[in-house]
Amino acid sequence: MDDLAPDKLLRVGLVSDGLRQHPVGNMIVGVLEHLPRHQIQLFAYSSSQVSDHLTRRIRARTQGWQSIKHMDEQRLARQIREDRIDILIDLSGHNAGNRMGTMALQPAPLLVKWVGGLINTTGLDAIDYLLSDAIESPAGEDAFYTEKLIRLPDDYICYDPPPYTPDVKPLPALTNGFVTFGCFNNPTKINDCLLGHWADLLHAVADSRLLLKGSAFANPELRQHVEDVLQARGIAPERVQVEGPVGHKSLLESYNRIDIALDPWPYSGGLTTCEALLMGVPVVTLPGPTFAGRHSATHLVNAGLPELVVSSWEEYLQRAAGLTANLNVLATIRSHLRQILMKSPVCDSQRFARNLSTALRAIWQRHCAGQPAAALTLDKEGRAFFDGDSDAVAISHPAAPIADGFSFTFQGRIITLDHGASLLASPQFVALQQLGALSTIAFDPASRIGNAEQLAQLGELHYYPNTALGNGRAVTLRACLDPALSATLEPLSTSGGLQASQVLARLTLPTIRLDDIEGLDAVDWLVLDNPNDSLTPLEHGSRLLAETLLVQARFNFAPSHEGQPDIAGLCQRLAPLGFRFHRLHNLQYKDLTANGQITGGFAASHLVCADALFLPNAARKAHLTENQRRKLAFLLHTVYDARDVTLDMLRSLDGDLAERYLRHCQLSPAANEAVLPAPDLPLQEAPLQEPQLTFPVPVARYVEAIYAEASVILEYGSGGSTALAGRMPGKTVFSVENDLNWARRMQRWIEEAGLPSPPRVYPVDVGATGAWARPKTAKAWKRFHTYPLQVWDEPFFQQPDVILIDGRFRIACFVTACLRVRKPTIVLFDDYLDRPHYHVVERLLTPSSYIGRMARFDVQPMDDIPRDELTWLVASYNEVAYAG
Repeated sequence: MDDLAPDKLLRVGLVSDGLRQHPVGNMIVGVLEHLPRHQIQLFAYSSSQVSDHLTRRIRARTQGWQSIKHMDEQRLARQIREDRIDILIDLSGHNAGNRMGTMALQPAPLLVKWVGGLINTTGLDAIDYLLSDAIESPAGEDAFYTEKLIRLPDDYICYDPPPYTPDVKPLPALTNGFVTFGCFNNPTKINDCLLGHWADLLHAVADSRLLLKGSAFANPELRQHVEDVLQARGIAPERVQVEGPVGHKSLLESYNRIDIALDPWPYSGGLTTCEALLMGVPVVTLPGPTFAGRHSATHLVNAGLPELVVSSWEEYLQRAAGLTANLNVLATIRSHLRQILMKSPVCDSQRFARNLSTALRAIWQRHCAGQPAAALTLDKEGRAFFDGDSDAVAISHPAAPIADGFSFTFQGRIITLDHGASLLASPQFVALQQLGALSTIAFDPASRIGNAEQLAQLGELHYYPNTALGNGRAVTLRACLDPALSATLEPLSTSGGLQASQVLARLTLPTIRLDDIEGLDAVDWLVLDNPNDSLTPLEHGSRLLAETLLVQARFNFAPSHEGQPDIAGLCQRLAPLGFRFHRLHNLQYKDLTANGQITGGFAASHLVCADALFLPNAARKAHLTENQRRKLAFLLHTVYDARDVTLDMLRSLDGDLAERYLRHCQLSPAANEAVLPAPDLPLQEAPLQEPQLTFPVPVARYVEAIYAEASVILEYGSGGSTALAGRMPGKTVFSVENDLNWARRMQRWIEEAGLPSPPRVYPVDVGATGAWARPKTAKAWKRFHTYPLQVWDEPFFQQPDVILIDGRFRIACFVTACLRVRKPTIVLFDDYLDRPHYHVVERLLTPSSYIGRMARFDVQPMDDIPRDELTWLVASYNEVAYAG
């Protein structure tokens, strides 16, 4: 019997020939990686035998993987039923390797068509839904589909650039002296009518050229046909170049030979349009009459380039020719197109995954309710509306399960407001982001958070630097010598010493009233820090706070800033709003030893600050809805490990649910305290959760691809990349770390995690360290050189295939690599591009490529030490002490 629970863990199947380097793979892989694992399990059915870097990424995200090339239609249908698939997604259409025969057997409760051979409707009654968007399938087109349309709010695909993407080179017309148009689409999309219009364009732009590339052009008869058609239209053969197949990287590099890309008609480009924009080449398109003719249009509009979409052949010619009128402007466009594309919804896999998850859950809930398939539209806020309904679908995603047989389940995300960004700075925030349960709004007056963009890639985050909550009037930010003291309140001279609290600048910041935040109807969880004004936001937030479930307010036992409330002041302010004090949480201690480090096994003892937790009082609690109680129970358990009050909350909902929770807790020991530590104070050691990559997504994917091909990996700096390497089988991983406490905790986590390739964390003592493990002083300068060098002389060390430099003493680490490698080695140097002081290493070697801010160097064994650089090489081991 089918499990028709609307909030169940969905089992989603993918049938495709393109789970590889293929338009399908490129347009789904990032989305699959961002689908929350506790909400959706993926099962892949691949009709291709090819396995490449995209195959490995997709396979890593799936719960099950089946090669189906040997299966007939009935056997595949049986396998899908045995796997208990809830929603089956076809990614082949009527293309090669398709399994439309299996689809006709309806092997799952719901069938959905997505990218892959998606020309128009499949014409198959068995398929319930088709994933599209408002440009691919404009209003009024529904009657032309046998499926019900799911219109996503942005593009219907999400492009994932390959890790080997070449650099964009200068506009070739500036060197050539003529403009080159190009089209790298499948030659089957090129027809005589289209060639006629391209001939008109070549006549309109004097001395221009046309470059065509495609696998089918390996056929000399096809090449000759194209040349004959254009010559009959008056285009000399020397103005046309037709080329056959090349490798994918070479194809991308070929975009550096053209100035403007021409989209075919009536079947437009898809992946090729994204690749052209990635390489800085604008694409001019005339949408065709069907779904297949509007691929480029949706990519261009969603990339913010609607002016490249035209409505007639006359406009097609005018727009393409017009782009050539000012080559300097065209060169500027070229230099910005990649960034425009990458920051647009076309490449926002996190946003797409949220919308896809919502769409799949909405159609599943409708199925569970016994209702027939109906057209579904998601708005820009991600709300889902079925055709004819005025109210958005109430989505019931399951939260992350905490044990077999028990999970917290609630509708929607927990709306979290973090004033001062103390939550964002906590180690636990990454784990909370990955659960997919929060929608966080963070105001960071002092702009302390440097990795907000990376955090936003892990989950929903709206980050507002240089802004504070208040009464709507401007306030003053005091920028202090110690950035940790910078705040909207005046620092006291006793805070960290007179020099640390010195105010270097006073900056005017805007504030916004809590009740005036546009589009915000409620706040579930309010987090307030201690150096910024936390009382004024409470005075101007009574409307939103009327529905708030939990308030966490950090306060000092000895004030560090003027106007800080104590615990009594917080209680007095929150009591009229219906909150009662529950407990102190996350007590922060400061070490009083001379060097500010915990020594001799002594724990820090001076109590500095704590978080006060405030819960709804009895009157407010009585009016909480079932969904609010579920959200509050989730927060109390997951964030605060407050199991008694969690159990009480669950008992008010469902006795059986509470009993299952109680059984889980009896099997699981309570977590340690100190879940949300302050970033700037020495803390009692807490259990280490799995470190997460903090690179931007394209960089993280590149590092993962390089690691996948390596046997021996050396890292300077341990963390998320170390965990990534350890989870790959067959690797030898060395990770040099100078934060001795972190090294110990990392090694303990590695031992407990049971990784396929457990890394060896190699601690190197370079003296006392501060923020980001930088040496606090130069007192231990005689040991600085051991950080880059010492591991190379250990008897267990092996020559690396790849070296990641993401720690301290980065210049010295690079020099060491150049001097010590004995085979060709890839060196990945993070944060290189925008830090000019690192570029001194180009005395030895120039980067091979850039991936975001990371530089790749291809290092060869150095036969002769460059004698002219010898003095600098020796000095580099000390001069970089503070550069990292």
